[in-house]
Amino acid sequence: MSILERCAACAAAAALVALPGFALAQASSAPSVAPAAATAPPTTPSPSPSPSGPSDPCTSLLALVTRPTVTTTACSVKPDALLIEIGYTNTTTSGRGGGVLANYPQAELRLGLPDKLEFDVFPPSLNEASGHPAVSGPSDVAAGLKYEIGYTSKALAGVGFVVSLPTGTRAFTSGESTYAFDFNFAYALSPNVGLSGTMAYNAGAMPETSGAVGRFSAFDPSLVLADALPDNFQVFFEGYGSTTAGPGLGSRYAIDGGLQKDIGSRLQLDLEYGDVLTVTGGLHPHAVGFGAAYLF
Repeated sequence: MSILERCAACAAAAALVALPGFALAQASSAPSVAPAAATAPPTTPSPSPSPSGPSDPCTSLLALVTRPTVTTTACSVKPDALLIEIGYTNTTTSGRGGGVLANYPQAELRLGLPDKLEFDVFPPSLNEASGHPAVSGPSDVAAGLKYEIGYTSKALAGVGFVVSLPTGTRAFTSGESTYAFDFNFAYALSPNVGLSGTMAYNAGAMPETSGAVGRFSAFDPSLVLADALPDNFQVFFEGYGSTTAGPGLGSRYAIDGGLQKDIGSRLQLDLEYGDVLTVTGGLHPHAVGFGAAYLF
C-alpha cells in the first residue's frame, strides 16, 4: 500500500477535526488503506518454464512483500509461513489548512494457509496530526483473505477481500465498517522488468463535517512498473487513482516510487516517496516513508 494510502479513513477523519487538507490527501476509505488495498509490486514471473511447467514466481521476498505500494501482490504466503510488514509514513500537505500526519507502525500480519490462501490482519496504527489542536490516536482494525489464482511462464493473478471495523478513535476512524474487493495481476515484460496492478472496488465510509457518516463506492485502479536490479535490489514507479475520495468528493490521482532491498531470504527494507497530482483548494499532499518485512 502506498505511503499516501496508509491511513485513508483516519486522515480524513483527522481532517474534519483539525486538518481539512488531509481529507484531500488520502485514500477514499479503510479497505484500500488496510491494505487490501494492501502494497509492493511482485517480482515478475520467470519467463523460462521448466520441463514440468512454469517455475513458481512467488518464492522471493520481492515477490511476496506487499508494501509499500497501493498495488497488492498477487502472491500468497506459503502454508504455515508468517510474513510481518511494518512501516512509517510522514505526509505533509502544503497550502492553507495543511499540516503534517505521521502514521506508524502500519503492521500487516500475513499467514499462509493451504490451497494458495492467505489470512491477513491489520492492527491499528498510531496517527499523530499537527494542527490547532494537534490530534493523535489509533486507526481502525482490519482483516482479510487472499487467494492466488495461478500463474503461467509470464503472468500471475490473484484476488482479495478486506473488511475494516470502526475501532479507531473519533479523529481516526471511518465511522462504519468498510469493504474492499480486489483483483491483482503481474506480467513479465522481460526477465527483470515487469508490470503489476490492482483493480479494486471499495465500499467505503467517511465522517462528514455534520458528524454523520457518509457511505460511498469507488473504483481504485493502480499500475506498477518494477525493475529487478543486481544484489537483490528493486526499483518501482507507480500510478494510481480513485473515482472518488469520499462522499461528494471528486476523483484523485497520485504517483509514488521507491527502492526495495532483500537482505538474505527473510528480511526486506524499503524507502519511498509519493505525491498526489490532484491538487484541490490549493492543497498539495506529498509523503516520504520507509519500512521492513520479515518472513518467519
